[in-house]
Amino acid sequence: MHQQEQINREYRWMLGGMAALTAVSFAVLVLAGCAPLNTGFSLLIGLAYALLWFWMVICSAQRAVRLPPGLGRWVVRRGYLLRYGLTGIVILAAIRLPWVQPVAMVLPLFFPRLLLVWNSAFRRRGG
Repeated sequence: MHQQEQINREYRWMLGGMAALTAVSFAVLVLAGCAPLNTGFSLLIGLAYALLWFWMVICSAQRAVRLPPGLGRWVVRRGYLLRYGLTGIVILAAIRLPWVQPVAMVLPLFFPRLLLVWNSAFRRRGG
């Protein structure tokens, strides 16, 4: 399988898993008494950022493997700092903006890690 095809397949798998976790989170938060409109909007913002975060990880890794080791490590570190700086801004926005449900906006930020752990623990795929 071509490398880009495998990356696209993994990204689609991540998108599907994150969409399912978002739907479950929406149901749980609304049943817990959160406003449906604010919760749904906040979950979608969080989901969009989590997908962007995962895509940035992929791009950083792709860029790093094409470079010499020293420069590749620098690219990975720079990407790491950029992603976590942006994550801090997203979390700050979730806390500060009055029309955002903070828990719903921050919750999807954990979905990529949960899905990666799930994938490594319960699935055996070649590649």
